[in-house]
Amino acid sequence: MELTLTEEIANQIYDILVADCRAAESMRDSWIYHQTKADDFTHEWRFSGNLGFGGKFWRGWDAWYVDAYSEDYTQEREKIIAATNKKLTALREEFRVSSGQE
Repeated sequence: MELTLTEEIANQIYDILVADCRAAESMRDSWIYHQTKADDFTHEWRFSGNLGFGGKFWRGWDAWYVDAYSEDYTQEREKIIAATNKKLTALREEFRVSSGQE
């Protein structure tokens, strides 16, 4: 079962995307809407940032993660992706437990 996101947790996710992946701050309001208020949340969100045009956040049933187009991978981008995904995994687990959505 997918976790229902509050504006608070959606903002925390986007904070990570801005800080680690240089997602545009100007996209935050749209992000919050599409993750918390839209009739059907967005499973895939292109933010580009320092991961290139293929930089995306994925909201799966069992994970939150970022990736990029494989042809755009560099050692630096792989490090960014790994570090960001570690933070997203920790945040998802913390949120899942604290919200009782286990």
